[in-house]
Amino acid sequence: MLKKPASKKDWHHADIIAAACRKEINLQKLSPLFDWSRSALSCTLYCPSPKYERLIAEYLGVSLKQTGQPLPRSR
Repeated sequence: MLKKPASKKDWHHADIIAAACRKEINLQKLSPLFDWSRSALSCTLYCPSPKYERLIAEYLGVSLKQTGQPLPRSR
């Protein structure tokens, strides 16, 4: 299976973590707010999950269109 090349709009997972830190929260603390396990949203950094990506983007106050396609992972 071919990987989609990261577009310039895609965020690196460190950018997502930094944006959460600016909101004074991390993904492990954000997950329980949605009644999920602590690791649920953290897994989104490494495995595509449109549902979780949308929730993270909404919490950070960005649209998925602004970040590129799904909340992105650059490798």
